[in-house]
Amino acid sequence: MLSYSIGLSGLNAAQRALELIGTNIANATTEGYHRQQLDLAPVDYTSLGAKTSGGVSVTGIRRLVDNMLEVEITRQQSNLSQSSQELNTLQAIEASLGDLGSSSIGYSLTQFLASMQELTGQPDSLPLRQQMVDAADSLCSQLRSFSEFLTSVQQQVYGQAQEAVSEVNTLSARVAELNTQIMEAKDRGGFPSMLEDNRQQAINDIAELLGIETNTKSAADGAVNVIAQNSPLVMGATAATLAIGITSADTIGLSVNDAGNYQTDWSGGKLGALLRLRNEIIPAIQAQFDSLAQQVMSAVNQIHVQGVGASGSFDSLTGVTCPDGLLSTWATGVSDGEINIRITDSVGGLTRQKVAVNTKVDTLESIAGKIDALTGVSASVVNGALRIQSDSGCTFDFLPEVLKTPDLSGITGSAGPTVSGAYDGKTNDKFVFTVKGSGEVGIDDSLHLEVRNLAGELVESFNIGEGYAAGDKLELPNGIKVSLTAGQLNDGDTFSVEGLANTDTSGFLATAGINTFFVGDSARNISVATRILTDPNKIACSAASSGKDNLNIVKISGMIDKPLEALGNNTLANYFTQIIVGVGQSVADRQARQESTQDVMQNLQQQQNSISGVDINEEAANLMIYQRMYQGMAKFISTQDQTLKYLMDIL
Repeated sequence: MLSYSIGLSGLNAAQRALELIGTNIANATTEGYHRQQLDLAPVDYTSLGAKTSGGVSVTGIRRLVDNMLEVEITRQQSNLSQSSQELNTLQAIEASLGDLGSSSIGYSLTQFLASMQELTGQPDSLPLRQQMVDAADSLCSQLRSFSEFLTSVQQQVYGQAQEAVSEVNTLSARVAELNTQIMEAKDRGGFPSMLEDNRQQAINDIAELLGIETNTKSAADGAVNVIAQNSPLVMGATAATLAIGITSADTIGLSVNDAGNYQTDWSGGKLGALLRLRNEIIPAIQAQFDSLAQQVMSAVNQIHVQGVGASGSFDSLTGVTCPDGLLSTWATGVSDGEINIRITDSVGGLTRQKVAVNTKVDTLESIAGKIDALTGVSASVVNGALRIQSDSGCTFDFLPEVLKTPDLSGITGSAGPTVSGAYDGKTNDKFVFTVKGSGEVGIDDSLHLEVRNLAGELVESFNIGEGYAAGDKLELPNGIKVSLTAGQLNDGDTFSVEGLANTDTSGFLATAGINTFFVGDSARNISVATRILTDPNKIACSAASSGKDNLNIVKISGMIDKPLEALGNNTLANYFTQIIVGVGQSVADRQARQESTQDVMQNLQQQQNSISGVDINEEAANLMIYQRMYQGMAKFISTQDQTLKYLMDIL
C-alpha cells in the first residue's frame, strides 16, 4: 500500500502546485500581490532499520517577501504622498498669483505707485486724484481676493484632512480584522498568504495617508502592530480611532481615541502634508501678504494723517471702530508718544496743542477725553470710533508746518522773529535760537544768532548784525527759515522752533483711522477710506494749511517707494517679488523632492518585483513541470493498480 501512498502524495503535491501557479498567474497584475511558492519535503519511512523515501508532503506555502524592503517602501510611500500633496496645493496657490509679469496684485501695486507719482506733479487735478483712488481700490480688492482664496484653501485642506482621518480609521480597523483572521488561520495550521497581502495593502494605504511604523507582534501569531507618531493605531486585533480638531492656537491636530489633546506634529503622508499646509505653509504666505498690506497702509497713512486735502483743515473727522481696553492690547502697533494738533480759532489765532499717549494707561475713551480737554475742539467715542469736532468757527489739523510766530517770552528786546519754511528732518526736534551779543539788528557788528538742536549740538550760527537786512530769511539746513524785524536784541535772548517730522509719534491716529487713506489691519480687510472713495479731493496732498501744495503727496510717494525696515529693508514692489519667488521656490523644492522620492520608490519596487513579482514565463515553465509530475504520478498509480490486479489474478 506504500506505493499507492507515494502516488497519492505526488498527485496531491502536483495538484496543490498547479493551483498555486494558477493563483500566481491570475494575480500577476494585482497591486500588492506577492508571489507564493509551495514548499515540498520527502516523506521517509523505516524499512528493515533503514530510512527510505516514501513520497512527498506539502510542508507549507511561502509568501515571497523581503520584510525590510517592505518597511522601506511603506516609509517612502508616506514621504511621496506628503510631498505630492504639498506640491499640488502650492501649485494651486502659485497659479492664483500668476507670474511676475502678469500677476494682478503686482500689476495693481505698480499702477498704484505710478498713479501716486503722477499726482505729485499735479496735486490739484481731480482726474489724477480719481486715478489714484481707483488704483488703490483695485489693489485693495486684489489683496482681499487673494486672502479670501487662501482662507478657502485652508478650509478645503481641513475638509480633506477630516476625510483622510476617516479613511485611516477604516483602514486601521481593516488591519486589525485581518490580524484576527491571520492569527486564527495560523492557529489552525493554515497558510494565510492572501490575507497577509491584503493586510500589507491596507498598511500601505495607511502610509499614503499618514507616516507610520510597523512591527510584528510575534513570529508565532503573525499579527502586525501599526504605530504613528509614537501612538498605536493597531495593536493586534484592536484598532485605535483618530480624531481631528482645532486647537486654541487655531491650528488643526490629531488625537488618539478622541482624547481631546490635539497634537499638531504628526508627519508623513497626506495627513502630514495637510496639517503642515493648514498650520504652517498657508499661514506663512498669508502673513507675508498681511505684512505687505500693513506696510502699504502704514507707509501711506502715517504721512497722510499729517496732511490736508484740497479744502484745507478740518471741521470734523471720524475714525474706524477700535478695540476696547488698553491701547497696549490693540493688535496693531500703538506706542507711547504724543499727538500734535494744530487748532485755528475763529479770529485766525493758531496754536499747536499736545496729547500724551501712554499705552499702559490709556484707552480710546481716555484719549478722546484728553483731546476733548483741548481748547477749540471736542472729542467723543461713537459706536467704538473716535470722533473729533472743532468748536464753532475753529478748524483743526495735524500738519507738521512750523508755527509762524514762536514763543517770544525769552525775547527782551524790541526785534521779533518770524518763522517759515517746511521742516524736512527725519525725526522730531526742537531748535533753540540764542542771541549772542547786544545791539541793533542789521547794525551792530557783534550781533549773532546761534542755533542748537534738542541735543545741544550747534546747527548754525547767523550774522544778524552789520550786513544783515531786517526781514531777510535765514535758512537752516533742515528747511526752517527765520527772519528778524528791525530793533534791539540783547545777549541771551532766546526763542525756539519745533521741527516735526511726525506729528503723531504714537501712531494712534493712523490706527484709529483719523484722516487715513486706507482702513483695515491686514490683507483680509484692507480698503480705501469711504470719505476718500466718495471724494478724491480729500486725498491729503498738502502739508500746508492752504491745501494747495504737493509736499505731503511727495513725501508719501517717497516713503512708499523706499526700503522699509519692517519688510527686511525691501521696497513694497521688491517684497512682493520676494513673495512670488518664495512660493515658486517652495514649488520647485517639493517638485524636486517628489521626483527624488519617485526615483527611490521605482528602485525599491524593482527590487520588490524581482523578489515578489510574478514572472509569467517562469510560472508557465513550472506549470509544465507540475503538469508532467501530475501525469507521471497518475501513470505511477495506474501501473501500481495494474500490477496489483495482475497479482490478484494469479492468486
